[in-house]
Amino acid sequence: MFQKLLSNSKYYLNTEVVDVEYQTDIFHIATSNKPIKQKLIVASGGLSYATLGASDIG
Repeated sequence: MFQKLLSNSKYYLNTEVVDVEYQTDIFHIATSNKPIKQKLIVASGGLSYATLGASDIG
């Protein structure tokens, strides 16, 4: 199930987000590498969604 959900995802690891603006259903994200224009999910770690199997182990 998760493979299908993640198949069209892009990951930007070790990237600093400098600024985020929301305009007409799209986020404009200024990063330390390059500007990005797309829908946005920010994963910063932590126990945010236990039903996905997240734990507080670290």
